[in-house]
Amino acid sequence: MTTGGSAGAVAGGGGAGAGGSAGIAGGGGAGNAGAGGGTAGKGGDGSAGSAGAAAGNAGTGGGSAGFSGAGQGGTGGETTDCPKGPGPAMVLIDVPGAAAYCIDSTEVTQAQYAAFLTTKPDVAKQSREFCQKMNYAFEPPVFQEGLPGGCPEGTFAPDKNPDAAVTCVNWCDAIAYCEWAGKRLCGKIGGGPSAGLKYGLGNQRDFACSQGGKTKYAYGNDFKDGVCTSADPGALGALTKPVGQGDCHGQAPPFSALDRLSGGVLEWLDACEESAPNECRLAGGATDSSTPAETACDHGGQAPATIDLPGAGFRCCAD
Repeated sequence: MTTGGSAGAVAGGGGAGAGGSAGIAGGGGAGNAGAGGGTAGKGGDGSAGSAGAAAGNAGTGGGSAGFSGAGQGGTGGETTDCPKGPGPAMVLIDVPGAAAYCIDSTEVTQAQYAAFLTTKPDVAKQSREFCQKMNYAFEPPVFQEGLPGGCPEGTFAPDKNPDAAVTCVNWCDAIAYCEWAGKRLCGKIGGGPSAGLKYGLGNQRDFACSQGGKTKYAYGNDFKDGVCTSADPGALGALTKPVGQGDCHGQAPPFSALDRLSGGVLEWLDACEESAPNECRLAGGATDSSTPAETACDHGGQAPATIDLPGAGFRCCAD
């Protein structure tokens, strides 16, 4: 991960988040998204802004059955036709008229990301050329007074919060983890990246969140206060809550096995601006708010690919 660059508001609406100078606002349903504590900035590319598995046996490397439980390998139950490598258990999503795909049942956890780091991944072997040039390490950085970039101390604490979603990672980190796990960062249904930075049912995450384009929220069409929300990341509340808890999921299979596709943390997607390939999309993440706009499936924004955001994590997909 690189360091450098100050954070600010990005694209379309909403104010900066609480607890620091980082923030992301924009795309789709737009609104505020906070970025707690410290100055965001990894990559120095300009301004930045800043969900469960079906019941079954634990995945590879540990983790208990069901939504909760994150070992260094899989989480929860497994789906027969999906990859069974490291990370959360995957859920198979059928798409009428198109190829089915698999998506992680939860956000990647701190313990699962730590398992990736123990393999000592080589930044020189990143698959994207601009990541090779601008992403110098995969470890989430800690903010230090007087130095640019980083996240609040305790943001990444896999020994203390193994089942919490990993955050303070950038787009290049997310790409590298998913490739290591034998998956890919969620993008276009059918393969490859999604075009542009807008919400759309051709994107794997967006299709799954809206239960195949049928609902506005992950759980239905009628807003339910507090269902898909998360605490102020300035207090690390959203960042320490274990994945797979609560009712922020669809109402029927397979979507009922997907945790926090809205709410929770912002999630990096394989969807970047063609004219500026270092500007990539984030989706979900209610952060410090539970308003209808900020908990809808179309909420999100964008940020430079190499910036580490205290409220941003990811999940993986597979074709």
